[in-house]
Amino acid sequence: MHVLGLIVLFLFMAVGLVMCPLTLPGPLVIFLGALLYRAIAGPETLTWGFLAVLFAIGAVCEVVEYFSSVMGARSFGASRRAVVGALVGGMAGVIIGSLAIPIIGSILGGAAGAFVGAFVAEYGKRREIGHSLKVGFGTVVGRAAAAVMKVAVGMGMSVAVLVKVF
Repeated sequence: MHVLGLIVLFLFMAVGLVMCPLTLPGPLVIFLGALLYRAIAGPETLTWGFLAVLFAIGAVCEVVEYFSSVMGARSFGASRRAVVGALVGGMAGVIIGSLAIPIIGSILGGAAGAFVGAFVAEYGKRREIGHSLKVGFGTVVGRAAAAVMKVAVGMGMSVAVLVKVF
């Protein structure tokens, strides 16, 4: 059973790591793989405390990623209206992008949607193209930083699980 557990674990970790830069819930998939490993290999392998910490890290990572375009927009001087535009545009972009171009569409659509949402909302408020472009760019910077953070967290979670397993 231990070998089957390792196969499941490695499969979930690989899929989770691929999902991380695609703005998909990769850290939570890695957590799910660890949970399934425990179910297959036995309760003495990974403790509930370790799994709880792993879940918490993955959940916080997802929340930070969700608000990353907001943080990026705010750091570039966005209004509240632009922040809402970035959130709504980013969500719409992920959905439309995923439907249009499977896998990579969520990255491109999310970034484009956040940019357009923030830009349009900021331009509607201030009527300054330069500033609105800067705010839109800030959302893209925030999303890119979140993708890098998410990959790092996913790798860290995977290493922590492997250290505990071996």
